[in-house]
Amino acid sequence: MDFERTKFEYIQKSSKKFSKITEENKKELLEEIEKYNFSKIIDEIIKSIIESKFDFRDVNAIILILSELNQIYEKFDVKYSDALKKHIAEFNESLKFPPKNEDDEERRNTRRKNLLRLQIESYLYGLFNDFGIIRDLFVSLISPKNPKDQFLQDFPVLVNLMKIFGESLFGIKSKSVKKLIEIGEIEIYELSSMIPKNQMEKYYSGFKDYYYKLVLVYLEEENKNLSEMEKKNYENMKKLDSNNEINQAYQKQRAFYIKYINLINEFAEIMNFDVPDMANEKIFRYEEQKKNEMVI
Repeated sequence: MDFERTKFEYIQKSSKKFSKITEENKKELLEEIEKYNFSKIIDEIIKSIIESKFDFRDVNAIILILSELNQIYEKFDVKYSDALKKHIAEFNESLKFPPKNEDDEERRNTRRKNLLRLQIESYLYGLFNDFGIIRDLFVSLISPKNPKDQFLQDFPVLVNLMKIFGESLFGIKSKSVKKLIEIGEIEIYELSSMIPKNQMEKYYSGFKDYYYKLVLVYLEEENKNLSEMEKKNYENMKKLDSNNEINQAYQKQRAFYIKYINLINEFAEIMNFDVPDMANEKIFRYEEQKKNEMVI
């Protein structure tokens, strides 16, 4: 009896290691999975893994551990899938409350990207087989019904996910990959996908509508706003009044605009979309004009 209790206590202690899975400790955890029977606390292990504050780079190690557990414990995939969906739903609900500050906003955005990557990787590695979950994830990100402030939160997340999964999920080859194929640097290839080709084309069409009817529409709005602010700021700069509210607002808007056009350029590269001239920082020339006037 004492031996069994001691053994169970050690197993419980060992299970806490699942709350921090990394590339460095994955080998140790795989050995413990083979050595011990975690069946009595498998629900706790699933909870520990999902709720852990894992880094983006640790997702591959986590998937490896999950896959090993899935091979050993009956109905692990169902328990894991349900727990992950529940946790993501609760996290999304928490996003309805505004962040406390910029650091809090950055932490929430990072956590969101990590959770969504874990969910997509789990599907790709067969930890659940319902593509509807992944479809709904992307549909929610590109929905035209989302208000602009939500769009501005979702767009960076979408770009990040498409950079990683655009080809493996939807068969979309980036401009750079297509260029390498054209010049013969790499051979023509197709990645196997669980989505039929006609469905891939449908999803691509949805992304295209999102880009041209939403992303670029907001680009035009921001371009117009920044252009007007730059004119006002230029007049203030001519008066040598650089430390005023107009200048501060302009600098903030310009920083936002540069971040936005960088995302657009990255998304267009991934998706093989055209990039408009407005997605170019150099379209504004007032700073150059000011410098030229000062030289004269």
